[in-house]
Amino acid sequence: MNMWLAASAVVALIVGLVHSVLGEMLIFRPLARQKLRDQTGGLRVGYVNIMWASWHIVTVFGCGLAALLMWYAMAGADGADIVVISGISIVTCIAAGLVLWATKGRHPGWAGLLAVAVLAALGINGGNP
Repeated sequence: MNMWLAASAVVALIVGLVHSVLGEMLIFRPLARQKLRDQTGGLRVGYVNIMWASWHIVTVFGCGLAALLMWYAMAGADGADIVVISGISIVTCIAAGLVLWATKGRHPGWAGLLAVAVLAALGINGGNP
């Protein structure tokens, strides 16, 4: 088993689950308590619903990436598989940079995403140079 890819998968799963749970607790429950109404100047219910769905789509994608990484960790990877793992590493690294830049480093999600990217990169070719 490729332990680098397995670790990357576990971190991706944790980041996704923490994202959904904390989003519900810190963002969406408080919004629901505010008695959202369709009126000028406030967040409309439809907007909150699409924000909620988009928020949790990130977790679904994170779990999908975790599943792919775990599959490659267990089955091994070569050829085209390495392209997929490299793509996962690059995309999560870009996402980490985006979160870091957008929040000026205040949101810890960038660190989790960067860990996924680095661990996946280390797992390419079984972690061998």
